[in-house]
Amino acid sequence: MRKTLLYTTILSFLLEAQTGYALTLNEYLGQVRSSNNGLSGAQKQAESASDKSAEANLIFRPSFFAEGLTASDAKQSNPAFLRYDRIEADKYSVGLAQQFSFGLQGKLYYQFARTKYVNSTLPSLGAPDDYYDVNPILELSMPLWGNGFGRSSRAQKSLIISGNKAEEYASKAQLKGFEIEAENAYWSLVASKETVATQERALSSAEGILTYLRKKSSMRLGEDSDVLQAEALVAARKLELRKAVSQEQVAIKNFNAQRNLISNEVSDSLDPIPYSELKRLSVPEKRPSDRYDVLAAEAQTEAAAANAKLVAERNKPTVDVFGSYALNGRSYDSSSDANSHLYGGDRGSQAVGIRLQFPLDIISSSKARSGARLAETAQREQYSYKQLIQEKDWATLGQMLQDSKESLELADKLVVAQKAKLEKEKTRFRQGRATTYQVLLFEQDQSQAEVIRTQIAAQLLTLRSGIKAYETVRAEKEQ
Repeated sequence: MRKTLLYTTILSFLLEAQTGYALTLNEYLGQVRSSNNGLSGAQKQAESASDKSAEANLIFRPSFFAEGLTASDAKQSNPAFLRYDRIEADKYSVGLAQQFSFGLQGKLYYQFARTKYVNSTLPSLGAPDDYYDVNPILELSMPLWGNGFGRSSRAQKSLIISGNKAEEYASKAQLKGFEIEAENAYWSLVASKETVATQERALSSAEGILTYLRKKSSMRLGEDSDVLQAEALVAARKLELRKAVSQEQVAIKNFNAQRNLISNEVSDSLDPIPYSELKRLSVPEKRPSDRYDVLAAEAQTEAAAANAKLVAERNKPTVDVFGSYALNGRSYDSSSDANSHLYGGDRGSQAVGIRLQFPLDIISSSKARSGARLAETAQREQYSYKQLIQEKDWATLGQMLQDSKESLELADKLVVAQKAKLEKEKTRFRQGRATTYQVLLFEQDQSQAEVIRTQIAAQLLTLRSGIKAYETVRAEKEQ
């Protein structure tokens, strides 16, 4: 009794292991997302481009800077009556710098310096040879022509954002392509399996008819021509089955490759073709949104416009006005004491100036600006063409969806009619009221109708997945 129970348990386990489990579409797509290196790489590339866009924020954000210098100068003194071996100097500064969006560049920093004259004659003249200076300093600069009022800086920010956005959308287009391809691979295998099953049933039926006719022929109750016709049908069915099996093997390889496997087997059962769901499929009248590749082209157009502005500003003459103001403090004892002797007003330091730079090669400068404008125009035209192609693709997709849906309804009716016709003809054949040829012909009609229905359904599933290239973008924008 125990042995019987053990054998039963082992047999049940083996049967369950061979049977496998139903792998739904969502489960399969989850496997693809977790194991497909191409999809994973596209996802990381999109995330990387999104993160890199944050670099644009740094342009108009304050930055911290610090500088230290130690120097020694042993050249001869000036004036000559001042004698010393060398001058030792230490200088340090620390502060903040910022570029503003309206063009102003500012620095606010604190500067500390120590100056020492080694073996000098200054003490004999009643002057110190070692002292400390501290200076809070504000420096401002404003461009008026090239990069006037921050045009280049704003264009640089736009270029960084648009360039990374184009990269992000291009990666997302690739990612969405992987997901759609994986879904199509799933349904392609489902359709291939269904076609194989249909061809197997057709072959089994043809072999049954051949056996029946051979039996009748051996009893001298049938014609040899009927047997030959049945043999031809069996051969044709075997050929169709071999073709279907070959297509199934291709679909299996593609199915497994999507989840990073090299295998010629799929032990899992899959979802059947959702015929009823496809019949209820509604064709969207309006395109939900732009595809990722079109959004990438739009971002590239923005980047081209920003780059054209950068080139134009870079090749203009520069006229900058600048100024600085500093408080001065000095002590002959310590740096902390120097801070308590800070003076402004008539003891402060101020400067105002202007900088001018003008390119002498005017022809090359003009060509550079013209080339940048031409590149922008070219990109705008490419973007416009991309939009036109998208509209054409959407209209074509909608038309093909509608046509395939109507074709599927007709194919379904054809299958039902062919099945009813075949059953009735088989009944008439058993009653001696129909010929073998008619039964064979109706059998062929039914199997062909089933194969055609499967092919149309597979095409409709592929078209349905194509809509997701638009729906995902819309869903992201609504979040």
